[in-house]
Amino acid sequence: MNRRRTILGLGMILWCGTAGAENVAFTGYWKSFLSATDVRDSYQRLGIWEDGYLWDDVERLRLRFQYTPSEKFAAGTHYEARLHWGDTLKLQDRLEQLGAAEISGFVPARARFMDLEDQVFTAEAETLVHGLDRLWIRLEPDPRLQWTIGRQAVGWGAGQIWSPEDLFAAFSPTEIDREEKLGVDVVRLVLQPLPGLSVDVVGEPLDVDEPWQAKADDSALAARVGTHLGEYDLHLCGGMVQADTVLGGDFSGYLGDAGFRGEALQTWVDESGQRNYFRGLLGLDYAFAQSWNPYAAIEYFYNGLGEDDPEDYAARRLESSVRRQFERGTAYNIGRDYLGATLRVQPNARLTIQGTTLANLHDGSFREFATLSWSALEDFDLIAGADFGMGTGGGEFTGIRAGETGAASGLPDLYFLYGKYYF
Repeated sequence: MNRRRTILGLGMILWCGTAGAENVAFTGYWKSFLSATDVRDSYQRLGIWEDGYLWDDVERLRLRFQYTPSEKFAAGTHYEARLHWGDTLKLQDRLEQLGAAEISGFVPARARFMDLEDQVFTAEAETLVHGLDRLWIRLEPDPRLQWTIGRQAVGWGAGQIWSPEDLFAAFSPTEIDREEKLGVDVVRLVLQPLPGLSVDVVGEPLDVDEPWQAKADDSALAARVGTHLGEYDLHLCGGMVQADTVLGGDFSGYLGDAGFRGEALQTWVDESGQRNYFRGLLGLDYAFAQSWNPYAAIEYFYNGLGEDDPEDYAARRLESSVRRQFERGTAYNIGRDYLGATLRVQPNARLTIQGTTLANLHDGSFREFATLSWSALEDFDLIAGADFGMGTGGGEFTGIRAGETGAASGLPDLYFLYGKYYF
């Protein structure tokens, strides 16, 4: 059945393409991700994996179509095929057999209302899946009113590294590819009732256990109201997300010549016996008018969802109200206070060097995410990078705890080569 739905989506794409080439936009890309994950001080040390590294290759083909026959109607879809070969698949299977998947750091795929992905084949160390990550229709009967229905990207908030106000699917702080967010299945209404005032309402029907079904406790309905004040963009948001009540806001503007932004979100948890929590951030960024175009950004993140004692990380991570946020893709850290900094330079138009450092201010651990990007051709980029931990052993960014013994082992470091070709 999944395969039939995917083929139907592709058929709609081809039909749109025959409706008039002047109304159709077609783009896409191929991406190749080669990686080596150092597990010598983690899964090998724990006796779960024999070798010191996990070697993986992920190949992705994405085709993007948009059909716009008039100013009042548009439709779009993104088809993606993904081939994954490597040791990580073997390790995930082994962890599931050991009953250790929940504490391994592997997070299940984010649940969505529509089931538009199909597994073509799977083997011990390889799998091929394909499906639709975008499938939407947009109606704009009036310039001040826009309806978008279907699988689409929703991005709220002002943060660059963290974003507590991103209620539907946020990027990880060390996301390697931020080109496109995960599509979520929503009904979205954007209004401009007055000049300088916008209202964004998003409803997501969802049952995390069954596609094409909806439960009130899994669904979401939220709104974000935006306006301007001087050089600042201001937003307030609130609603119900998987039965939790949320209320918050964000701002972005300038402090002198530096960019200045912030977010705040309070969550009242629906489940009895589990605590409510607050998350917020403040950030500054500045682009220097010097050779190599240096850019620097710093962000403080308070994560009331997490704990300030590393001994409490594992228990807190397994609480149902917390686990839901990780599985939803709106939480990635389990500590309490963080500082993040990014530095980027461009020696020339084709070369970019960037480093992002995340610091857990309680357990003394750090995570460094560094990349060297080379635009080898107009349509081809090559990125070499590393994601590794530093600082106190056993901290969030450097260690994991093994079962009841509490023995600390290193969190795996990642080294990768990423190729992107656009057409």
